[in-house]
Amino acid sequence: MIFRCLPAVAAFALLAGCSTVNLGVSVPVGRGTGVGVSVGSDGRVGVGVGVSVGAGSVSVGTSGQLPVNKAADTPENK
Repeated sequence: MIFRCLPAVAAFALLAGCSTVNLGVSVPVGRGTGVGVSVGSDGRVGVGVGVSVGAGSVSVGTSGQLPVNKAADTPENK
């Protein structure tokens, strides 16, 4: 039973030291192909595409910060 808990304990230990946490979803779009989207607690959004053939796979992705509309930046306040 303790061996079943080790991956969860290790993941929690790794995440405890992180300043942000990401939550993502991956959707298969074809045979061996998937698209993923993630959102971080710091407001970063990530997208990725993965392709697998046989035992190998390749994934490419990027992430970026969404623009924040600050009240002081609106045309009414300038």
